[in-house]
Amino acid sequence: MKCRVCGAKAKVHLRYANTAFCEKHFIEFFERRVKRTIERFKMIEKGDKVVVAVSGGKDSLALLYVLNELSKVMDFEILAVTIDLGIGEYSKLSVEIAEKNYKHLRVDYRIVELKDYGFTIDEV
Repeated sequence: MKCRVCGAKAKVHLRYANTAFCEKHFIEFFERRVKRTIERFKMIEKGDKVVVAVSGGKDSLALLYVLNELSKVMDFEILAVTIDLGIGEYSKLSVEIAEKNYKHLRVDYRIVELKDYGFTIDEV
């Protein structure tokens, strides 16, 4: 399949829409769709502070990326939050990935450790 915008080899196929995009045009499509949804449902207003929960996985990082881009044109602030669940290497890696992306995107962030509240998921 080819990108519906430029005709290059498609990297993303959207079966529900019977369409496909190259990487560049999928990112543009995704950003436009998120922006329209925010505006349509009045989810974020100018000057708002938006807290984004980030696990370190691809879905939450994609959301953080697009909201960070939109914050520049829609004039709102981002605070990213990751909860260290205390699940050994899994949590350590998740926090490292999240923090690396926070620094790359230059967003304000907080790491909340469950152990500071007297427990971890492993203990529960």
